[in-house]
Amino acid sequence: MNTDETGIRLHFESRGTGPGLLLIHGFGGSIASWRHLMPALGLMRHTVAVDLLGHGDSPKPETAEYTAAHQATLVLNLCDHLTMDRFVICGHSYGGTVALHLAWDILCGDHTKACAGAPSPEKERLQGLIIVSGAAYPQDLPWHLKGMRSPYSVRLNEVVSPEAQMRLVLMNLFHNPLNITRQIISDYAWPMRSPGYHKALHETVKNIVPEDPERLVERYREIKTPALLIWGEKDTVVPPDIGEKLHLDLVNSTFHVIPDCGHMPMHEKPVELLNLIIDWLENLPEE
Repeated sequence: MNTDETGIRLHFESRGTGPGLLLIHGFGGSIASWRHLMPALGLMRHTVAVDLLGHGDSPKPETAEYTAAHQATLVLNLCDHLTMDRFVICGHSYGGTVALHLAWDILCGDHTKACAGAPSPEKERLQGLIIVSGAAYPQDLPWHLKGMRSPYSVRLNEVVSPEAQMRLVLMNLFHNPLNITRQIISDYAWPMRSPGYHKALHETVKNIVPEDPERLVERYREIKTPALLIWGEKDTVVPPDIGEKLHLDLVNSTFHVIPDCGHMPMHEKPVELLNLIIDWLENLPEE
């Protein structure tokens, strides 16, 4: 775990050695989102999967700042703690939002490790950026996120089991419902029994729509780091046209669409996703 100045500790798991690879899950996810990819990626890099604030085994404080910008700060502090001096960031869905914030913070040297009055070595830490079905722009929220904006959502567990809730949500995230296994349902449902979970996600949803989209696009266009964008062809949560738009705004990006895949390629098409990531990492410039 890692502690920031507020005393918050983020839970993480790591595998392998060498250059870093940081994996950031989506809204309502956890480290378990990367279960199928971690073993292979750990053979290539020091691969770190993190539970965002309010998710998985990370804390769920009632008064914390549940914004993508603050999540990015906490994750960057974790990178400092692990002495990850050069790494690739990979974010899925809401984790893509956090990853883009994190990339911008690093490239601007907007961090305590930045050197005042000189070009910041902080900029050199970001080797690459991978966005998987990333929520990069303001858009209409899916029904399950709209529902979580209600203050009554925190009482849902009193009448509906976490497993039943998660099965219904996953039906909206997967293209082929036959790919939704009991293990996947269990992985996503168990944190819902944690104290403070629903309150934390309620606060996250309240802050999930980015402000000032024009400034957001300007930031994206300033990111010159190599970027890999991967979308599911049948993604109805963050449609592929979002990926195409991001591809145009990130000047050094490549864009891939995985056929017959919804919003969860790490579960529906793990082999295809892994191959795209490995091929891209193998060809990533060292400098």
